[in-house]
Amino acid sequence: MYLGRPHPGALPVVGNVLCHDGVLARALGVPAEGAAGEFLARAQAEPLEPRRVGDAPVLAREIPVADLGDFLPVLTHYEGDSAPFLTTAVVSVFDPATGTVARGVHRMERRGPDRFGVALLNPPLSEVYGRAKAAETPLPAAVTVGHEPLTFLAAAFKGKPGIDKMAGAGALRGEPVDLVPAPRTGIPVPAEAELLLEGVIDPADERPDGPFGEISGVHVALEATPTFVAERVWCRASPVYHALLPTAWESDRLLAMVWEAAARAAALGAGLPVSGIRALPTTYGSTVVLRVPPAPADTIKTGLRAVLEQTHVKLAVAVAEDVDPTDPWDLAWSIASRTQPDRDWSVVSGLRGQPIDPSAHEAARTAKAAIDATGYGRVAGRRVRIPEGAVEKARELGQRRR
Repeated sequence: MYLGRPHPGALPVVGNVLCHDGVLARALGVPAEGAAGEFLARAQAEPLEPRRVGDAPVLAREIPVADLGDFLPVLTHYEGDSAPFLTTAVVSVFDPATGTVARGVHRMERRGPDRFGVALLNPPLSEVYGRAKAAETPLPAAVTVGHEPLTFLAAAFKGKPGIDKMAGAGALRGEPVDLVPAPRTGIPVPAEAELLLEGVIDPADERPDGPFGEISGVHVALEATPTFVAERVWCRASPVYHALLPTAWESDRLLAMVWEAAARAAALGAGLPVSGIRALPTTYGSTVVLRVPPAPADTIKTGLRAVLEQTHVKLAVAVAEDVDPTDPWDLAWSIASRTQPDRDWSVVSGLRGQPIDPSAHEAARTAKAAIDATGYGRVAGRRVRIPEGAVEKARELGQRRR
């Protein structure tokens, strides 16, 4: 959705970019019905190293830092937010421990025309910043805004140590991502981004952050986050500003796709095959349903426990091959008809959860649950099914009577 300029001199705003899975299918170059499977397959493919370039669209224009306040239309999303927030910022820094670039999607609170609080809650950036803070050293950083969907998704993935997330973006895209050195910091950034802010994350300037209306549907306030100070600003010749409403379908589906891929990889790594997977809508990736072939109960339990080790997953449910993991009615039937809570449900306490989970304990520790709703080897009886072709026949009869 193109929303135009909120005021003269500001960038035009676009939102609801990933409005449905058809957009993902178009980015992947596959039919809509095959998008989810293709995305999961590419998410597990070998990384494709980025391509280094010397010039790029994102460096077409330099904007005076003094003009940044009017130029960048950072939005206030909800009643009660402490300030306008950047919600699509990809933050990139050099990681001396691995010799690579660490990246992630992090919310940024506007604290002045050229200053933003940056919430570095998750690795790898939380770890890199922790070392910079301990050394009392400002951390050079590059912030990019406005990416095509697959590159943005890759930046939100849980990365592998020592591997640039943009190599994962290349695997998703099926072609390398072009990276250009940011002129001031030298940090390689996506050449096709709309906007680039260069500067430092200052550990000497930590302030209370929020409240902010998070994707979890409640306001979250942080005790303190460091301040990013912009020193140079670059953009495309005719840039747009990508805004992401945290509790909307777009942001929920983005997180869901990221954690579907992570959950599937965790289950496979624990020896549990997965033939289908879906994170339930409105759960911001925290409730994952896995369709699995017949397997011993212990194998399913081990696989579900591995899925729960993923930070964002709070509830993992295994269903049988005759259940559609994307259908909430099928899921509810499976839990009601194929489980006994004292046998098939389990709760694990003290695991690391999401910092934005309003019910989590201190340091984001939380209990998590697993449900084996497959019924394999335990629940007898054939499931009722409408004969093949009957639905189409009924539809034809209904059309004749109109």
